[in-house]
Amino acid sequence: MSEIIVDWIEGYVVLEEKALAAVGGISQDVAKLGSETHKVGGDVSSEAGKVRSELQKVTGKVSAAESAVSDFLPKQPNKALNDVTELADKVSSFAKEVSTRGSESDQKSWPTNESTSTSEPTQAAPEAKQTASTDSNPAKASGPAHPDLSASKKHERAQQRPVKDPQHQDLSSDSSPAATQKSVLTTVGGVTVYQTAPFDAVIYQSGLNVDADGSPFAYHPKPDSDKGLDYLGNAGTPGNWWGIATENGQGSGTPVIQGSNDPAPGYYVSTTSLEDPNYPPTSPQAYVNASEIPFIVLPLQHNNFGGAMGDLGAVVNLDNGKVVYVIAADEGPPNSLGEGSVALAKALGVNDSPKDGGTSSGIAYCFFPGSGNHRPQSLDAINQTGAQLFSKFGGVANLKKLLNGS
Repeated sequence: MSEIIVDWIEGYVVLEEKALAAVGGISQDVAKLGSETHKVGGDVSSEAGKVRSELQKVTGKVSAAESAVSDFLPKQPNKALNDVTELADKVSSFAKEVSTRGSESDQKSWPTNESTSTSEPTQAAPEAKQTASTDSNPAKASGPAHPDLSASKKHERAQQRPVKDPQHQDLSSDSSPAATQKSVLTTVGGVTVYQTAPFDAVIYQSGLNVDADGSPFAYHPKPDSDKGLDYLGNAGTPGNWWGIATENGQGSGTPVIQGSNDPAPGYYVSTTSLEDPNYPPTSPQAYVNASEIPFIVLPLQHNNFGGAMGDLGAVVNLDNGKVVYVIAADEGPPNSLGEGSVALAKALGVNDSPKDGGTSSGIAYCFFPGSGNHRPQSLDAINQTGAQLFSKFGGVANLKKLLNGS
């Protein structure tokens, strides 16, 4: 009998030593983890990996301790073992708390990009919208607005237009404005357009009509619904479409409707003159999204009007001083000037509804012919290059000076 008791005691001692050794290792790891956690406070992004590594070690040793305790508990409940179990539970709780705090710190330390919402817009449908040019341009309404700009014609003009090499104007950090002179370039719909020198830019002052073209939510097959950002009539009519993609690429073709894998299933594919050749013309990704990218519309078929699709520039709201860098992404009729995307209107602090938004005056435009690559660009690229060019031009102060003629 004594031998059995001795064996039992020896077994107990061995298990207790294993449990205590495991707990001792855990205590060291917890101390190390605490040190790492303090380091994380200084720079979570660089230390988060170390913390997670230590957490994995602690978790593994906690499991080992709990297993050792579990092996013995059914045989002989004991105060010492209960203490070990309690300590193991505390370590496990502490590890979970550190993990939670580490996750919260990660979320606070890493910035997140808020993407533009793709939920269906809900807007009212007034009958008309404000004009942009100073000469009473026709308002956008439920009927065709640009009958000369069919989708096929847009595509043909883009293909036939000679491609010029982007100009590489001097962008050195000279404090003096590079554009000091101006001359009349042309007049479009009563708006005088100027060209500056020696730094080449095209400038004018007008209002802003809001363009939804290129947005996946621009046009919906049900013209009487409020689902489309703009009236379907501004994309054309059956047999004469100019603002939406068709299956055969012709204005007389069948409109393409977005599928389940597209940004706005059930909506038409709205087009812009500036296209991304990496996508087929029936894909909404081929066009510049008016809801996300600030762009301007240019009457490139107007005589003597400078510029090309893809050119970069800056637009200024003279009422509130807001400056937005833009890309030329859509072509408008030859007798109208002063139109830009939904994203542009929003960034300028102007009512951004294509149906009844915009403003009739107070918007200054400046773009740089040959500054683009005839392809869509990311918002970051537009902002970076646009800011460099506009700074060299002389910025807002110089734009106002040249437009005012002083």
